[in-house]
Amino acid sequence: MRVGAQMRVGAQYLGGPMPVTAFGRAVEAAGLDSAWCGDHVGHYVDGIAALGCLAGCTNRIRIGTNVLVAPLRPAAVTAKALMTIAENAGPGRVIAGFGVGGEFPAEFTAAGADLRTRGRRTDETLDLVRRLWRGDGPFPDFRIEPVLDPPPEIRVGGRSDAALRRTVRFGSG
Repeated sequence: MRVGAQMRVGAQYLGGPMPVTAFGRAVEAAGLDSAWCGDHVGHYVDGIAALGCLAGCTNRIRIGTNVLVAPLRPAAVTAKALMTIAENAGPGRVIAGFGVGGEFPAEFTAAGADLRTRGRRTDETLDLVRRLWRGDGPFPDFRIEPVLDPPPEIRVGGRSDAALRRTVRFGSG
């Protein structure tokens, strides 16, 4: 930590008996800096739905996904959902964390996603999400509105060399 840097503390929601909205309000009331949610099809919580709940029940703290399993959803749908949340949360509050997943192969089967192509699909998702958030994209008659400035911050999770390369290429935080 550099001299004069401020330590930030957040908490991650994993589901359980406390609803995500009560969790978000408790995190904010406790004076923490951020609230995070994971993302899995078969257990824990849906990251996009939980992030939307956090946006609606908090006013000050940063909120983020730690991490969305990118290859389980179409990229344009993910981009639009996160922009809707960011628009309603307010400027600079949303952090979109992405990862390839793979710890639970059955969720790929359940979602109709190919576990073997998850790295490539994640790269494609990150590229398209960033482009759509800038008002750009490969589709001639399609754009996501509104275009927010700034868009959500992107972070990339993972433990592999490919994840590190993905972080350098796409990460913004």
